Amino acid sequence: RQIVELMGGQLTLASATGMGSTFSFELVAPLCDAATPAAAPPEGLKGLRTLVVDDNTAARGITVRALREWGADPAGVATLAGALAELRAAPYDVVIIDDPMPDGSAAGLLSQLPAERASRLRFIRLVSFVDVSTAATDQAFDAELTKPLHLLKLHQALLGGRAPAPGRQGLRVVETSGPAAKARPRLAGRVLVVEDQPLNREVAHGMLTSLGLRVETANDGQEALARLERERFDLVLMDCEMPVMDGLSASVALRQREGSGPRTPIVALTADATETGRAACLAAGMDDYLTKPFSRDALHTTLAKWLVEGALTADTPAAEELLLDRATLDALRALPRSGPKDMLSHIGEIYLSDSSRLVDAIEQALRAGEATSLARAAHAWRSYNGNVGAHALAHLCRELETHARGGNLAAAAGTFAQLQVLHGRVREELQCEMRRSA
Repeated sequence: RQIVELMGGQLTLASATGMGSTFSFELVAPLCDAATPAAAPPEGLKGLRTLVVDDNTAARGITVRALREWGADPAGVATLAGALAELRAAPYDVVIIDDPMPDGSAAGLLSQLPAERASRLRFIRLVSFVDVSTAATDQAFDAELTKPLHLLKLHQALLGGRAPAPGRQGLRVVETSGPAAKARPRLAGRVLVVEDQPLNREVAHGMLTSLGLRVETANDGQEALARLERERFDLVLMDCEMPVMDGLSASVALRQREGSGPRTPIVALTADATETGRAACLAAGMDDYLTKPFSRDALHTTLAKWLVEGALTADTPAAEELLLDRATLDALRALPRSGPKDMLSHIGEIYLSDSSRLVDAIEQALRAGEATSLARAAHAWRSYNGNVGAHALAHLCRELETHARGGNLAAAAGTFAQLQVLHGRVREELQCEMRRSA
């Protein structure tokens, strides 16, 4: 309905009990000229020797077919080894490469090419939207496009800076995380993403992390309110349509709870692009508004109004603090795989599941005043944290165990509060490491 109305049309409904419903719409649109011939392939791409390097058969096929329709001369390979063989055997103008590949990285491919050959090639790197280039990769690649790949943007990258004359042909950088992205300041703070759809949560999590933010998630408004009651966040990204409790109701409840005290900024996430939808969000106490799907640039522009740039917030850890010991993580990755998963992912899944159970046991023991049960649970959790390299968390577990064995439950409660905050950050970091290993 919203799409139809935005295009100036009107949606109607005809419904009959026991028969079903029929939705229809009317739009006024200009007619195309039937006599207009199909557009010829762009002159600028004719004969452009292009190598597509992508292990995904479907994605590779789509790109190769599009290039062929545009007049280019494409070939596709599924591995870096195949790409290296092609580049050594035949002259190419452009390489379009998914990065990373199962057998290595695009930078690794570049390093294996003779310098003279590499200097004549143009490289377009296809990356995940959460991947932020370093200065080194900015210099190595001519363009960066985010996945899923939009063919129009690929066409613009190939055509935009290509001169018809022979010689070195430039490419226009599209969707790059090069100079434009580096000019965008990184943000600091802790953000709660409230979203019931797992995929949407992952997308938001990846974008926010790439902007320098620490991220926690909640599945619905009720869960968000519970977290906001016991934890401090610098901003909340709140989906509007959710089961259990929707974002509008949660925002109203939070504003009532805050009263005249400090106010946590809330940015609405919604597919409703109408002014009515925006007004409803603001009326519920939300401060800003993002229409889904949104880009990383749009997200940064909105959040920059409410978060500090480049400074550490009061509860942000020192930059040198490591949540997880790198040597422990590397050692787990080096162990033999457990079925289809690497050992880090296998151990990580067990840790995430069992640590939640042990945290519940610790909380129950504290509430019941059972010092012996509390000490036992803290001791068990300490070894779990050591297994994944969460040494700071293991140290707090030892402190909690000492308080419990001494019968000092008040001190134990204070330590447990610190444990809860640090545990959330460790879980986030471990899940990030597990995704990298997948």
